[in-house]
Amino acid sequence: MRLSHSSKYLPIFLFALLTAACSRVETTPVQQWKHAAQATYAAAISSDGRYAVQSSVQHGITIWDTERQGLMYQWNHGNAADNIVFALAISPNNSHVLSADRTNFALWRIADGENVGFWQLDESSVRDIAVSHNAEHLLIGKGNGGVQHIPLPAVGGWSF
Repeated sequence: MRLSHSSKYLPIFLFALLTAACSRVETTPVQQWKHAAQATYAAAISSDGRYAVQSSVQHGITIWDTERQGLMYQWNHGNAADNIVFALAISPNNSHVLSADRTNFALWRIADGENVGFWQLDESSVRDIAVSHNAEHLLIGKGNGGVQHIPLPAVGGWSF
């Protein structure tokens, strides 16, 4: 069997290609900010990248304005020492933040940092959360396999 000149180098070429494909590419971040001294439980970024929210033991829930590179608000679920908020969501229009620990969830208004509501699940635990445009709807995924949809009134008080 006679190998042509090009087929002789095919195994070498394939080996080099596979080696290069598995190589680690080093990248340098464009910008980097340290928002927590130690561990972070959860983090979310707005769809346009304007806001970043995170939860840590030391600082509770913090929301950052990425354009100004500054801290906006610091929130807590109850006792600051017990902050174990593991789920965060920012509404698509950047109006609200929804936060949740194992049994509680809270809604915060980004414009002024005010708490809009704080609720507790009785029959199950929180597994995941979502918030709609203008926080008109909340969706709470529960540990028992259920999902709770909470439509919120646009004007007026809250009733549950």
